[in-house]
Amino acid sequence: MIKDNQQRIVFPERKLLLRRSYQYDSTAIVGKTSEEQTLIQELYEDAATQIVNQLRSFKPTTTPSTITP
Repeated sequence: MIKDNQQRIVFPERKLLLRRSYQYDSTAIVGKTSEEQTLIQELYEDAATQIVNQLRSFKPTTTPSTITP
């Protein structure tokens, strides 16, 4: 969420939900760990992209804002 100098919320908290699926075949274990790590890395990258895009869409009011976790 983003608050203004008077601690009023000017950009509400948002949640991201990202999902990926893949077939796990116990007879073809070779490469599955690598595939899983690739999917996890792609999820992190997709989440970061969505966060940046949401922040880009934010139009501040007349006073500077403070970002709060």
